[in-house]
Amino acid sequence: MKTRSQEWWKRQLVQRSTATLNDDMERLFSESPFLSAHPSRDVAKFDRSEIVTGRVLGKGGFSVVYEVIGFDLDSFVSRSLRPEERKLREAYARNVLDPKTKRSRFVIKYLRPETVRHGFREAANDLVLEGEFLSRLQHENIIALHGLPVNGVNAWQDGLHDGYFLILDRLTETLDHCLHNKIAKAPSERKKMEYALDLASAIEYLHSHGIVFRDLKPSNLGFSSTGRIQLYDFGLARELPGDGNDLYEMSGVGTRRYMAPEVIRERLYNAKVDVYSWSMVVWQLFTHCKPYSLYSPVEHARHVCIGGERPPLGKGLDIHGDLKASLCLSPFLKDLLAHCWDESIRDRCSMSDVRRRMQCEMARMNGSFFYTEATPEGIEVTISFDLGSTRQFDRDEDNNTVSLTEKFGESFDETQSSLSLGHLVMKESVSDTEGCYPVLKSVLSGSTCSTSSLSAADSFLGTYII
Repeated sequence: MKTRSQEWWKRQLVQRSTATLNDDMERLFSESPFLSAHPSRDVAKFDRSEIVTGRVLGKGGFSVVYEVIGFDLDSFVSRSLRPEERKLREAYARNVLDPKTKRSRFVIKYLRPETVRHGFREAANDLVLEGEFLSRLQHENIIALHGLPVNGVNAWQDGLHDGYFLILDRLTETLDHCLHNKIAKAPSERKKMEYALDLASAIEYLHSHGIVFRDLKPSNLGFSSTGRIQLYDFGLARELPGDGNDLYEMSGVGTRRYMAPEVIRERLYNAKVDVYSWSMVVWQLFTHCKPYSLYSPVEHARHVCIGGERPPLGKGLDIHGDLKASLCLSPFLKDLLAHCWDESIRDRCSMSDVRRRMQCEMARMNGSFFYTEATPEGIEVTISFDLGSTRQFDRDEDNNTVSLTEKFGESFDETQSSLSLGHLVMKESVSDTEGCYPVLKSVLSGSTCSTSSLSAADSFLGTYII
């Protein structure tokens, strides 16, 4: 009798919260430019009773994740849906298992039963907001959402803590697990650079939509079945109310060792807190050491947040007495990390800056030159060509009128730009760097560049080549 009474009481709490949650969501949509401007994608709709779960794969502070081993479709639920929605459900039911690995493709995430007693409304809001974000976001390095409840937020009206849920891709392992359990099989330096670039691309994508992730750490990064790194767990992600460069007062959430100092100190902050977190994750990715691993919260606040201490960038330095690490960080990475964890949020790199610099460095590592520059019209011009051969630039010096860099002697006759720039690509984006656009426009059109513009290009491009 006592157990039944407790269950009845819990259901009453959940049911009473549902009306409040609907009000919260209505207010959120009215105040959110991103959610109101971007309709959600079509995802499969299920009732919780149709989803067959296996073992627990993970637990968070408010939620739990189970593997999905099957979909037992209810004909009554199916009849309430449109024909295309029924077909989508049936497709998922037929493809639960990966034909190669025979493992389930999907997981289900819902609230832990303990949240009914403590913090249900906050946890429920976070889970619903995560679903709304993921139903609109599409990026190859962000986990994909595949299913939601048929009744949306009203799925909690039955009083069950797991009434509302998310059906997500199943990841093979987390970056945290990879770093701590497979050091002997650590990714190559090139692969680590790819992971860092892909992560920067995902965060830049979020920032372009005014979303700050706020909880970037290795345990929130995983690997897909194809080996691609993916960002997941958007429970703490929030939409910024205005321009990404403005500072805002938001709650201090996240994981301390990866949190920017201004967040811990409860100062105003913006999307660049993700840049700081990115630098900590990348430092750990290359060193296999947790930043500030031996510091207590008080010591972390004193040495890092107030004292300005940062992880060491030298070779073979003792990491806070924890272990001897051979920090084989390239000069490029040392410089980039130092700019990403800068004490001043205004002097810190933007995520777009990070992504561009990482792209250029990866191109250099691959033996090619890659440069991206935005025009005033908002078109991003990308010049890419192989540095392994200089035959296309071996022309009579008297005929050379444009020089991209002195280091490699990459000069060409601008009247033959179509031949010389055989790998020129154009694509849309938004970025801005002063001084190089006139050169690129001249190369593309065959017109004449000014000496000052050429100098600006030589100076800028040289920093990415040398």
